[in-house]
Amino acid sequence: MTTSCDFTALVIDMLGETKRCPAPAAAWDDLEQELGIPLPDDYKTLISRYAPVQLNHASS
Repeated sequence: MTTSCDFTALVIDMLGETKRCPAPAAAWDDLEQELGIPLPDDYKTLISRYAPVQLNHASS
């Protein structure tokens, strides 16, 4: 069974390393407070590394 941590590592391996600096934890805390829900850690890891990102040719 693949865990979230394994999945995140696999995605990072697939996309490659980035030169972006991760968003500070306080920025995520502020967003979660505004939304009223906690965001998954794997989501925050991937978005911090690769945002803005477009997957599967989706339009924004």
